[in-house]
Amino acid sequence: MASVYQIRDWLLERFGPEVILDLERERSIPPAFVIPAERLREVCRFLRDDPRLYFDQLMCLSGVDYGPERDMVAVVYHLHSIPHDHQIALKVFISRSQNLEPVTNKLEYTQIGPDGEPTPNAEPPESAVADSLEARTSYETEYLPAVDTVSDIWRTAEWHEREAYDLVGIAFRGHPDLRRILTCDDWPGHPLRKDYRWPEYYHGIRVAY
Repeated sequence: MASVYQIRDWLLERFGPEVILDLERERSIPPAFVIPAERLREVCRFLRDDPRLYFDQLMCLSGVDYGPERDMVAVVYHLHSIPHDHQIALKVFISRSQNLEPVTNKLEYTQIGPDGEPTPNAEPPESAVADSLEARTSYETEYLPAVDTVSDIWRTAEWHEREAYDLVGIAFRGHPDLRRILTCDDWPGHPLRKDYRWPEYYHGIRVAY
């Protein structure tokens, strides 16, 4: 098992001092290396492939919103090496409002006709409340903070990144299938944003929580 200081030294040896922006030891378990978002993929590949490190398991990936006042979101990666039994976290910060990238959602509706047969790709029903219709239109294309995917480095990231996209509104460039995973396809907004406002109705159904 390597100590966090050994891992820090190997990162410095490979990438130089500019790759570690901070090392959070007191506020993070396990200790978290804050790295530039644009260096994420090369650092992750090194952490996975170097035999001294061999972080073969992405245990968790979380999106964090710091709110509009701080204008920042973060993605946190918890890594574990099964053969070496050491753990670290990686953290990248990106602006919540600058350099946003478009994400287009394909919204599909299925209505059941009088004959009981489904009608794929139908328009939203006329009985849907105005709020839901507006939300559908507004969120077909969103502009979101974005970071590169690591789903081709650790396959478990594929679902975790979809969850961070769905709930926190972070896009992952290069993700093979970036779409919502917990809420409905046309759910308005991202419920774990700090300034999120729950809709009163969703397709005519009162939203209670």
